[in-house]
Amino acid sequence: MTADKVMDWINGEVLEMGVGDDAWTSRIVAKLGHTNIVDAAKTLLDIAKKKYGNAVTIYDSLFETFVPDKKFDTIVASFVLEHVEDPVAVLKNSINWLKDDGRIIAIVPHANSLHRRIAVLMGLCEKTSDLGPTDARMG
Repeated sequence: MTADKVMDWINGEVLEMGVGDDAWTSRIVAKLGHTNIVDAAKTLLDIAKKKYGNAVTIYDSLFETFVPDKKFDTIVASFVLEHVEDPVAVLKNSINWLKDDGRIIAIVPHANSLHRRIAVLMGLCEKTSDLGPTDARMG
């Protein structure tokens, strides 16, 4: 599915789980004028705040301990669930962040992608779903 098709599903009060490489923030701000971002990487949050100013509300928190001050219509979890210890628990917890008619959009890479299988063959990780050193540094 293309980013434009995904944007059709993003409405209302939005929470982005992670700012990452800014793949969604600019699109959401262009469409809705504002977005919310929760991330434990303070440096990335600072960059987003500097770039978007009052168009973003930032929450400096791990997903596992996040307790928002409001509920959201849409939660975007794009390429973040593969970086947490227990993605099922994070998703179950994120349901509490939604309004009754809200939705979660989850986009994850394929754990058995070619580059992950090669990493296993090279001995860089034990299995394709292992978290890497970057995941540990990012919290």
